[in-house]
Amino acid sequence: MFRLASILTLLLLVSSTLYSQWADWDRLPGPTGGIINSFASTNGDIIATAHGGAFYRSADGGASWEFLYGAAWTVSTRTLHAAADGMLYALGYGGSYRSADNGQSWTKCSPGDMALYAASASDGTVLFGMRGSIAVSTDQGANWTQSVPLPGAARDYKVAADPAGNWYAGAYEVGVFRSTDQGANWTAIDAALPSKAVYMVSVPTGDALYVGLNNATYRSSDFGVTWELVDGLTGLNTYTIQHAGGNIMVAESTGGMMRSTDFGGSWEKGPFAAYPMSSRIFAMADGTVLLNSAGRLLRSTDQGNTFAVGDAGLFVQNINRILSGNDGLILVGTEAGGIYRSTDAGMSWEYAAIERWGVSVLQMLKTASGSIYALCDGDILRSSDDGATWTELPRAGASDVSLAICADNDTLLSTIPDGSLQAYIESTGSWIKLGDIVPSGGIAAAALSAQQDGPIVLAGTDRGLFRSTDNGQSWELVLVDGLPQWLTEIAANPVSWWGPMYAATPTSLYVALDDGRIWEEVPKVTVSAPRQLTFYNPDDFAFVDRERILFAGRLSNDWEVLPPLPFTGLNAIAFERSSTGIAPGRLLAGTATQGLFRSTQSLLATPVTAEVPAGFSITALYPLPLSSDDGALRLRLDMQRSGTATVEICDLLGRVLIRKDMGGFDAGRHDLTLPLTTLPASMLLLRVHGPGGTAQRLLPVLASHP
Repeated sequence: MFRLASILTLLLLVSSTLYSQWADWDRLPGPTGGIINSFASTNGDIIATAHGGAFYRSADGGASWEFLYGAAWTVSTRTLHAAADGMLYALGYGGSYRSADNGQSWTKCSPGDMALYAASASDGTVLFGMRGSIAVSTDQGANWTQSVPLPGAARDYKVAADPAGNWYAGAYEVGVFRSTDQGANWTAIDAALPSKAVYMVSVPTGDALYVGLNNATYRSSDFGVTWELVDGLTGLNTYTIQHAGGNIMVAESTGGMMRSTDFGGSWEKGPFAAYPMSSRIFAMADGTVLLNSAGRLLRSTDQGNTFAVGDAGLFVQNINRILSGNDGLILVGTEAGGIYRSTDAGMSWEYAAIERWGVSVLQMLKTASGSIYALCDGDILRSSDDGATWTELPRAGASDVSLAICADNDTLLSTIPDGSLQAYIESTGSWIKLGDIVPSGGIAAAALSAQQDGPIVLAGTDRGLFRSTDNGQSWELVLVDGLPQWLTEIAANPVSWWGPMYAATPTSLYVALDDGRIWEEVPKVTVSAPRQLTFYNPDDFAFVDRERILFAGRLSNDWEVLPPLPFTGLNAIAFERSSTGIAPGRLLAGTATQGLFRSTQSLLATPVTAEVPAGFSITALYPLPLSSDDGALRLRLDMQRSGTATVEICDLLGRVLIRKDMGGFDAGRHDLTLPLTTLPASMLLLRVHGPGGTAQRLLPVLASHP
């Protein structure tokens, strides 16, 4: 019979309420900021759309923000546009929407095709720039007509309108056009421009028309009849130019924030221009300028001359991965938003310095040597300073992306599309091929796991689960519940080669207790979409199932469904490691729109034992529970000072059943094996006498099964 069922149904002779009072969550004060796709101002408020689809509103000029719950959807909005009549429009890859209540609620107003650019004329007409055409609405997006600047051009049109009633449209490798009759006819106005590589068409104020080309920006004061090269923007691609009041203009470009003090005649780099490709700029005529850069939202009230952080209430979107280390280190990986870092247990945050902005973090792990690796969009980043700075590793193959990574003690393992397992050698900065996972090619592991300090590597592929016991040189197919299933995640114990392994398909959770040879579905727990398989140690394990977090600990007799977060959108979990002032074992939970939460209590059970002596501790036991005919018990001791150790197994009356002197040990971690004789099926005690006293652990023993 399957032994895990016995683990979960065993009635322990201890209190079953160790976790029943665990109940609450605290939201951490960050990370805040993130990627903002667009801003708009309407009816005195500023609306922001964050990457991932969430909407925020500020009623104090961008100093603080509130999440618009009714407006949240999962479709990423590319552009916000506020018309003069107060209607707000949101354009993106999931369609076009309009809001009449400052972004609180939205209705679809799609013109039929995807629109990514918007403008409005002084008479209230709304223009949506689409691929190959301009969508025109005179009734706030209820109905649409089509206008085509250049028939047959299959590019996305940028659009603009000036106070004189002229409409403008421009598209990459298509050119720039003007209409003086509300889109009935269009005239090309780019004959004097050096190229048709149009990145921007903008009328920030008055009649000054700007066109951003490849590595240059041009301005026209006569509706596109003549053009002049804009000084200070040469060598840059310009994506928007906006008016910040008076003679001040600001621009978003590949050189970062640019600023003009002479109404756009000349330009120079603004006071804050880190991560130039990340910038999103929004300016208002009252001198307010918002700049989203380096993972933070910055706010200026003096026309972009000086900036201060202004992202209170604006949480980083789509937290995908969490890595917790000792001494208060927490790393948070996001979807298309890079990595954020805290060194004080989540009280303050910074954006981690990454060579590429906006990467999606799929995995993060730390090796025994202290290196931290992050799998981002198929490439692997490495940090040797606890995530402060990152460098990109060379690819294992000339053009091969990494599909999954794991750590084997102090070695990084990765799979690539040719079906092989690769190992990264830090000393040489290169990869070596260990072996082919899938014979004759195939899709290599999208799920990969290795036991720490152990010989087992598991790889989930499109042809099933493969297992290696020789460091990836050779592989055998392993059936999961009797079938060659493709696993989406695999998790092995992160600190030892003892204990269970867990694996997930899109709809089921499986466990193996024999080094990954035999897998069966976990009993007594019903799941629909298991993910984020997370160990703290060999005994404490949690995972996410849609909006639920399920936990199984050493002293629980069943799976616990933990109290839900106060907000939906649960994305990622991680156990918090020990840090100054905070007990280990609290759970960190990342969300799609509402930031990072931490449980108010540790999930780790306090053993029902004598007080653990200061000189050493028992940190692992395997197998647990024992079968009455198991031949050996493995245990791990962490010795804070040198000394001898004696191991005993006793019944609850104190009678010694087995006793063995294990010898002397230096300070450090030691894995021991205690030979066993036949034991009674009952609850026993493991006692270890060591330097400074005695430590005890409960030891359940089950009857053996034929």
